[in-house]
Formats: sequence, C-alpha cells, structure tokens
Amino acid sequence: MPAVKTLDHSAAEALCNSFGIEILPFNVRFHTGVDVPPQICGSARLQRLIERHGEDVVWKALYALLNTTYDSKQLQSAVVSALVDLLLQYPS
Repeated sequence: MPAVKTLDHSAAEALCNSFGIEILPFNVRFHTGVDVPPQICGSARLQRLIERHGEDVVWKALYALLNTTYDSKQLQSAVVSALVDLLLQYPS
C-alpha cells in the first residue's frame, strides 16, 4: 500500500482567509454570481508553495492576482504557482 502524505494546510488557509478567498475542494465547481467571494481550488499546492518559497512570495502573488483585471473570482492554483515562479525569477 502506498504511503499517504497528509499536509497541514493551516498556513494556506490563513493566507486565503486574510484575503477573503474561499477554498474549494477539487470536486466542487466554482460558484458564479456577483456576490460570490474569490475562490481557489488547491490548498495543498498553496501550502507547498508556502513551505518551499515562503509566505511573502505567495502573498504577493495572491495580492497581484486579486488587484488586476484577471478574473479574480476564480483563482487557479496553477496560475498562482506560475506567478510565484515569476516573482522569484524577477524580484522587485
């Protein structure tokens, strides 16, 4: 039987809560509407990004995505990961 990794997603959940982002499981579709808060799937990926690169870089990526013309209601964890890579490659 393969080993199962369990991650503590508390840092990712706290970071998302600070932005008012709702974390959805992968089997749930994004909610649509005017009054829907920003949503993201993939708290495990966010947690791994925080552990590898630090909370500051992930915070900057989420902040940038939420304050642009990107459809900030439906955040993709892959887009956040790509933006973290860019921020690490080209720091300000």
